[in-house]
Amino acid sequence: MIFYAYTKSIKFFKDYDINLPNNFKVIFSEGSKKDELINTLKDRHARIFKSVTELLSAGYIDASNNDLKAITDNKKVGLVYH
Repeated sequence: MIFYAYTKSIKFFKDYDINLPNNFKVIFSEGSKKDELINTLKDRHARIFKSVTELLSAGYIDASNNDLKAITDNKKVGLVYH
């Protein structure tokens, strides 16, 4: 079983060495005051897009209709604004 959570508390997770279970995945949500702390090449993160075309062009996995895609190996989780 895999657990996951979206968070904008990026600084909290970056500043403290938190030992999360292997089956718990944290996804940093863009749109906070600390977005610069997200390493988009290494950190699992989510970004909101205006369209599926824009999302896919940026290399994100589309989790708009199936949030379980957020727990795949792709660290770039995309959601379309609606």
